[in-house]
Amino acid sequence: MALCSLAQLFCLKARRRHRKEHPLLSVRDIVELLGYYLPRKNRDEAGVLAAMRARHAARQKDIHRRKMIQSRLPK
Repeated sequence: MALCSLAQLFCLKARRRHRKEHPLLSVRDIVELLGYYLPRKNRDEAGVLAAMRARHAARQKDIHRRKMIQSRLPK
């Protein structure tokens, strides 16, 4: 929730700051501008898929760990 609130605040401030030059500035516009201006690593499809698999494996491991903890709790 905190990150969502910060993102909304950032967008609101950007829209207010630039309301005269760009009165119809939207969140989508801000996201596209950030994508252009912020530096990124150049990744190919294999790199994106590898990162996704690593995140999924970590999530699955956490799900399994939580199930094991729950099964050990008294009912």
